[in-house]
Amino acid sequence: MVDNDRLNKILEQVKIIFTYDLEKLSHEDDVKRIQLWNDLKNSESIFDRELCMDLSPDLRAEITSQFSFAELRLAVAEQAEVEPTSISNIFNATELSIVPGYDKYNIFDITSANELAERMQRKNDIYHLALQYVKEYSALDAILDSPQIRVDLKIFLKKRYQERLNKVNEGLQIYIGRYGLGHAVKQIEKSVLEIIKQSEKQRVAIIEENKRNVDELSVKLKSLPEILQKTDRFNDNLNKMESQVSTGASFQDLKSLEPIKNGLADNYMSLEKEIADKISIIEQRNRELAQKESELEKNGQAYSQSEQEEKQRLINNELKEILVVKDELGTRSATLNSEKDNLEIKRLEITDRLRQLNEIAEGKSIRYISCQDARLCEMNFLARFDTKMQAYPLKFYSPIERKEFVIRSWPEGAHVSISDQNSPDSPWNVQDRYVVSEKKHGMFGEKVNKIIIEAITLNHLDEFDKYKFDSRSANLADFLNTVNRIIDKAEVGKYLHIIGIASPTGWDEKVQSEVKSTTFAHNYMSRFVSFCLIDSVTGEMIFNPADERIAKYIEYFIPEFNREKIEKVRQYIMRRLAVKDYVVLDEAVNETKEPKAAVNKVFYDLHHEGKGKIKYIKEVGLVIQTVK
Repeated sequence: MVDNDRLNKILEQVKIIFTYDLEKLSHEDDVKRIQLWNDLKNSESIFDRELCMDLSPDLRAEITSQFSFAELRLAVAEQAEVEPTSISNIFNATELSIVPGYDKYNIFDITSANELAERMQRKNDIYHLALQYVKEYSALDAILDSPQIRVDLKIFLKKRYQERLNKVNEGLQIYIGRYGLGHAVKQIEKSVLEIIKQSEKQRVAIIEENKRNVDELSVKLKSLPEILQKTDRFNDNLNKMESQVSTGASFQDLKSLEPIKNGLADNYMSLEKEIADKISIIEQRNRELAQKESELEKNGQAYSQSEQEEKQRLINNELKEILVVKDELGTRSATLNSEKDNLEIKRLEITDRLRQLNEIAEGKSIRYISCQDARLCEMNFLARFDTKMQAYPLKFYSPIERKEFVIRSWPEGAHVSISDQNSPDSPWNVQDRYVVSEKKHGMFGEKVNKIIIEAITLNHLDEFDKYKFDSRSANLADFLNTVNRIIDKAEVGKYLHIIGIASPTGWDEKVQSEVKSTTFAHNYMSRFVSFCLIDSVTGEMIFNPADERIAKYIEYFIPEFNREKIEKVRQYIMRRLAVKDYVVLDEAVNETKEPKAAVNKVFYDLHHEGKGKIKYIKEVGLVIQTVK
């Protein structure tokens, strides 16, 4: 037998907290809130110890839910403090966000159905009240569907939301019974027409604002061609200096280039900010249009079930006009984002290039890669990739589809290879792509991409064309210039795109550090794209260890070297260094009869280990010397 008096006494602490609205509870001092918390937890403890097991499961769950929601209210109020205590840590962010939305509609808790009906008549706002009614259903659905909200809170909110909804429904029925359906319809029609007028006014204002923004930005971007010309001259100067150093010449004064670099970088940042500001405005306007669109769609659904065809037509026409403006804004936003990305790449290119040259001037070693060596690295990397992609059966998992795809052979058109082929002795910058696809509707419909696995070779073709070699490590600008277009396509298609990008000159340390950081994915990447970077000379792999997606695909990009051949070359070079103090790469290839790629790898392995120093000597080629 349940002791109801005892139960009501215990629940008094819950009722006390429920008499506070969130604003009042937040303004109580710490001592008062802590006392409320302690009293509540004490009552809950007594309930668990003395009464809990005597209740039916449903009643037990209902009372437990009341305690939980009372605790949540105190936690949210405490969270507003400058130095919150540990109370708020009991709940997650999603749970803490419930209370403000719940309190927003607390008028339904303190108003009877009769009072609601009178308010509808007195304030003439039945339509807006009906909208709140719909929003309550949406809020409840979102709460019940969320895996981040604990069950006892869902139990409390489901019951309280339903009580509110029932009260609103009863109030509507009382109102219609007293004043007639015709009066209610007139109110609703008046509100709908007002919303359409507001939407038209808002839409026209957005179109005019967008035109002004385009004109303003066009004026700002008039300086861009001149900035790009200055950038090209700056980069040409850097290329010449880098080529001179690679052949043994001394550096010019790099300090004289700093003001030029800073001026260009400031120009780019200024334009990037201008574009970012316009994008922000566009995104805000799109959100406003989406909100108005949702409001009109709800009204359209109501009218589609009645005979108000003219009102339905007005709503549909306005929805079409909104869609046109949203499409225009979306296209404009995409264009501006692309332009901003290009400016960022240009800025990063000049800042990273000069930084890399300064590091070389301070004694950092550089890697010299000839056209032929770069092409050899490219062919070896792609040959290994293609071999592994033909080793059936292949199993690829997509976290987007939450499905594993098994490939027993590649259908026609699934393997695509494109390049910037120039000459057979120079690298081609190949994109070697395998596409996993399915028909859109099972056995029918067009094929849609599910996973793309792509090997990309990254070479500075301009340097190879002008100087027949390259010594510049791939940097952040190179990386972004390669992946930005891929990210855009993957996000539109909503498929997983896996990329392995191989550079024969290696990867700048700044890129390596960024890639392995926790902020890199947030700043530059997408949930639809995952990648790894490969040094195609040494075989080093660079990727974010926290990215579980790429971990399943690394094996397809890992360079492989014959261990016996590498060891044979290594022993040869170590013996020669002990006797002669230096070894020429071409001579080592001829004498060991091993592939040039293997000798190249050993040269750079020994260099990184501090057992040799690599240098390029004109008319001789690449040489490794004894460290003195």
